[in-house]
Amino acid sequence: MADNVSYFADLFSQVETSGDTSREYLQLEKPMFSDMVKMGFLPKESKYEDYVTIKNGKRFQTNPEKYKEATMATYEFLSKVFGIETPEEAALFLYRPAYYKKYGGNVENIPDDKKGSFGKSAKEVMRQRYQTLKKQGYLK
Repeated sequence: MADNVSYFADLFSQVETSGDTSREYLQLEKPMFSDMVKMGFLPKESKYEDYVTIKNGKRFQTNPEKYKEATMATYEFLSKVFGIETPEEAALFLYRPAYYKKYGGNVENIPDDKKGSFGKSAKEVMRQRYQTLKKQGYLK
């Protein structure tokens, strides 16, 4: 499991924190965290604050060991709930996991008018994530 955690951490960090695995590279949002707890991917007693801390607007891992647990749970969650088949696709679609099924796992099928973030459309954000993963050798 340790090797998998390192691989997933490196993979997910490429698109979230530019390769920095010391920060909150999953960008683990409270709603998804709550779903993972409710659905049994994380222990029922799990509290968001035990995994993620926000300081001065920046997000950090509260407890690296618990965060490793969340890393593996996130992949399992994306795989089982959204049907995402590979770790690389999980990193790509972590931004909008429902888009995986909805648009057939193809970034180019995402409509241009879907709202994204940072002034970009969802398709533009996903294209950027794809290019980052491709440049780092995770995708072809």
